This record gives sequence, C-alpha cells and structure tokens, in this order.
Amino acid sequence: MSSHRCILLFLLSATTSVLAQPYPYRPWGAGYYGGGGYGYGWGGGATPAGATATGYGNLIAAQGAYNQMTAAAMKDVQAAKSMALDNKLKSAQTYDEMRQINQRWVDDKKAREAAAYASNVPPPKRPRLTPSQLDPVTGHINWLPLLMNPAFAQFRAEIQVLFTQRAHDPSSVSYSAVRQLTDPMRDLLDTMHGQVETNEFFAARHFIDAVAEEARHSGFEDHAAVSVN
Repeated sequence: MSSHRCILLFLLSATTSVLAQPYPYRPWGAGYYGGGGYGYGWGGGATPAGATATGYGNLIAAQGAYNQMTAAAMKDVQAAKSMALDNKLKSAQTYDEMRQINQRWVDDKKAREAAAYASNVPPPKRPRLTPSQLDPVTGHINWLPLLMNPAFAQFRAEIQVLFTQRAHDPSSVSYSAVRQLTDPMRDLLDTMHGQVETNEFFAARHFIDAVAEEARHSGFEDHAAVSVN
C-alpha cells in the first residue's frame, strides 16, 4: 500500500473517532465570554467539522507534495540515465579516436623505419655475363643450349646485332633496347617450364637476365671478376 493511501486511512479513522465523541458540555461563560472568547466555542478549528476540514486540507496538501516530489525524482532519474548514456557514448568515441591515433603512429613509425633501412641497404648485385659467355672484343654471345632452340632464333639475332655494335661503341646501345628483346624472350622461355629440366630452365632464365643487365654497363674491363650465380 502506498504512503498517501496510508495517510488517507489514518485521517479518515481519526475524523470518524472525533465525530463519534459527544459534544462536550460547558457551563455558561466558561470559555464563551471569558477564557474561550466569543464565537460560542467554534473558533480555531477545534470543532469536529473544523478538524475534519483541516484533516482533508492536510491530506490534499500532502498528496500534492507527494506528487510534486515524485515527479521531481523521476526527472532526476531520467536525467541521470541520460547523462550516463552520454558519458558512455563519449567514452567509446574517445577510445576509438585514441586507437586510430595510436595505429597511425605505429604505421608512421614502421614506414620511417622501412625507409631508413632501405636507404642504408645497397641495391642487390645482378649477375652479368662472364668473359666466356660474352666476348669483350667482338661482342659475340655464347648462348646456352636451351636458348639455342629455334624458337629463340629471332631474339638471338637481334640481340647479337646490338652487342656487336656495343663492342665497337659502348654508347650506341641502350639498356631499354636490349630489354625490349630480353623480356619477350623470357616470356617465351616461361611457356617451356615443365617441358625441360628444372636446372636447365632456371639457368636459361638467369642467362637472359644477365644479358639484360650487361646492357646497363658501358665497358668490359671488369668481366674477369664477374661470375654467374
């Protein structure tokens, strides 16, 4: 049972008890003209009717105060829930933003470390043709047996012309001109993979790469120190 119902029952019980009491007899003048004053004893709410009216007034006032305090309490509860939810959302947003900032810092650090490492690592040495594979005087190329296949004849002939010119004038042959021939030659070789011995296949690929790399250089003076891996 709610509190305001308890109060209502209490006041109704008290009022019923007062109304059930007999009206007290007072001698003439006792409390009417002397100590009680005028009004025949009905002033100050001391009569049963006055007490009842006062009780009902107090009950109504208590009910209004209860409703007002209940409404204020509900508003406070709703405000607290809204504030808690808002704080939770802000906390989640802050965590996500901090995580993204930290991830960007980690990525930037990795990129800086990779760049610093790359700047200190010398480029890998690519194999060049040895003097037994390329005559430094005539520019003649001694092709591997697999590359002597008729399928490579056109590429061999055009590359040989370039290296013969290069032997007389190193600056007359560009790297790009040689790569335009070695790249399709290597593509053709790749189509033979699985049809020839593995060692022979990779030896031919390395040889083609060495022919292309040789075009980067303008002289043959260091050929004696070069070996094919």
